[in-house]
Amino acid sequence: LTICMNQNKTLIDLRSFGAIGFQDAPNGLWLGKQNYRPQNLLLEKIIDSCIENEVNIMAITTEDDSIRANFPEDRFGFLAEQIKTLNSPYRGEKIDNILMLLEKDQKKVYLINAETIHPAIGDNWGGLKVQVIGRSMIPKNQSLPKLLEYCQKESLPTLLCNSGQSQISLAFAETYFDKTAAIITHDANNIFPKGVEHLPIIGKNLRKFSRSSNRGAKKLFNRLGSKNYISEVAVSSSHYLHQIGKAGIYVDTKLLDFTSGKTILYSLNAVLASQIFQNKRGYNSTFDVLKFGFLLSKYGSDPDRFKGAQSSYNK
Repeated sequence: LTICMNQNKTLIDLRSFGAIGFQDAPNGLWLGKQNYRPQNLLLEKIIDSCIENEVNIMAITTEDDSIRANFPEDRFGFLAEQIKTLNSPYRGEKIDNILMLLEKDQKKVYLINAETIHPAIGDNWGGLKVQVIGRSMIPKNQSLPKLLEYCQKESLPTLLCNSGQSQISLAFAETYFDKTAAIITHDANNIFPKGVEHLPIIGKNLRKFSRSSNRGAKKLFNRLGSKNYISEVAVSSSHYLHQIGKAGIYVDTKLLDFTSGKTILYSLNAVLASQIFQNKRGYNSTFDVLKFGFLLSKYGSDPDRFKGAQSSYNK
């Protein structure tokens, strides 16, 4: 589908984590490792990055098993609290629990609450994850069909992640294809050539970041997309501020209603269903993806990784 976009186009990054994590533990996790301190200026840094990268709307994404409201793991809620301490030229307004408006020098950035949901221990989604736009702290431990049903009832747009990673993930994605708003056919982190899984030691971990994953999802969409009101989208999946907007979708601003969280979700659902947008398909750097994988593998499972910091994981 070829669309002529006018100068009033809006770049939306539908899946951005911003940073690996918003915690600020004495051991450097995570803001210290990424040189994003001080924690109280994180929202300002995100505003600057969005403006620099010409991102008008970002779905700030949470993915954690333990999330307390307004704690660092609740990324939207945590950033909304920082609105209270913004200083000129920054300002902001939490419109509701879905949407916040941020400004600097008359340039506007909107953040939408979002969460990536992965299966509970013992459940099998074939490698799939689900990106839910419009809410975080989604009820956990739901089966994949129950989760998608819940999101449909709540009018929350959902994106299938990792569809092309394997034959199993493709089979799951095909089964639930018509229960979602879009399938991610371009993840900016999927940068490695086919066959990377055969590399010694690190190959198994890098497999999910292969370009073949994007190609597999694209082939699935080409086969099924025309039969449904389902779209294909590009996302940055950014874990570094400079990656925000590396991939995303361009939408005509006139198609979006920023009055409230509900109206922006209604707009997004309509845009995705009608496929009235263009994809931006950029890639994150090899160095960034390798560093991200290294940091997660080294620190991500340490039960005391956030000791001494505000975190939902601390007792």
